Amino acid sequence: MIIIGSFFLLGCSSPKITDSDITGTWIADDGAVFEIKSDNTLIYKNVSGDKMFNGFWQYANQNVSGSGTWELERMYGKWIVRLGLYSDGITGGFSTRFDISGSNWLENKPPWYLFTWIGDPDNGERYSFYKKDPPKDKQ
Repeated sequence: MIIIGSFFLLGCSSPKITDSDITGTWIADDGAVFEIKSDNTLIYKNVSGDKMFNGFWQYANQNVSGSGTWELERMYGKWIVRLGLYSDGITGGFSTRFDISGSNWLENKPPWYLFTWIGDPDNGERYSFYKKDPPKDKQ
């Protein structure tokens, strides 16, 4: 019983994620890009308004590009990336977040990916971004 309990406690824990895990270029399947910089700024390009800003009609049927800020934080025991996004088409900015998930069956081990829910999270549909491999000379 102790072994089983230890497995679940260790297997379900959320490992420490650092800023260096988050900085870099993240790309979605639709070609959208988030360039997350070490100075807590970001640039985003061709992000689907329907997916990223789901439910806000002013962003429907368009891709949005701009700049913003980011911050790594814990929320309900999980790591998230808090985003402040700015663009010509976003009056006053837009605050949202990326959830961070891993690629194993418990979703708690690297490689990490970033996502936001599209619509109701109960539907399970995610707008996911995967980190672009660093150039070979940087490895």
